[in-house]
Amino acid sequence: TEPTVTSLGREYNSNWGYLERWSLDENGDTLHASRDKLNTKINYYHKPQFSFKHFWTINEKTHLSNILYTSIGSGGGTGLKNSINPIDNQVNLQELYDRQSVPNVFTGLQESSSYLYSSINNHYWYGMLSTLNYKHSDYLDFSGGIDLRSYQGEHYRELYDMLGGTIFYDDYKGKTINNNNKELTYQFAHKMKPNLEMFGLNLGKDITSIETWTRTLKNKSSIEDNLKNVVSTVETVFVELKEDFNL
Repeated sequence: TEPTVTSLGREYNSNWGYLERWSLDENGDTLHASRDKLNTKINYYHKPQFSFKHFWTINEKTHLSNILYTSIGSGGGTGLKNSINPIDNQVNLQELYDRQSVPNVFTGLQESSSYLYSSINNHYWYGMLSTLNYKHSDYLDFSGGIDLRSYQGEHYRELYDMLGGTIFYDDYKGKTINNNNKELTYQFAHKMKPNLEMFGLNLGKDITSIETWTRTLKNKSSIEDNLKNVVSTVETVFVELKEDFNL
């Protein structure tokens, strides 16, 4: 069968959705907020340009032009990392927010795998263009000059909305260890320990070894076996939980 094509009009935009940023009080009761529109695709850019031009007729055959210019640009565009299936043909922001506002059962952290980011593009451009024109005859002209310029560009991404989470966490497979980020590794290991014990997983020695590693100058290879054991065990539990609860 051929797929059904639905026309949503020329002004349709799938990059926004509705979001209520609820929270929990100290008693665990839900504090509701207003339900607002949130656009995940926004371009913002400011690029003023300035120039100073000087023209000099040295004589009837020789002309000199000088141009000084500068362009300073700042801004970028936003986007959504790791979206999910849309709802009513719009970005399902509420489901992302609801899921990431609940602490992970293993780490105890409100982890954001989906988030809004901004791609920043800044530049600083300065230059001078000087041109000398000489008319030798009606049939022959000479033209030459110099073109001096300096350009510096900045291109990077920054995270600005974690959509309910409190910490950005790419995955649980040791990326912080591979990046040698011992401080963040300790936070994950320390948070995971009581939750792993609650599920009856015998990973206490491995987690302790990882915690101890973060306070040493040892290479990450010294805890690779511990990390592999933690990751493989947790992955197995995830599979079993999905099967038990039809997730």
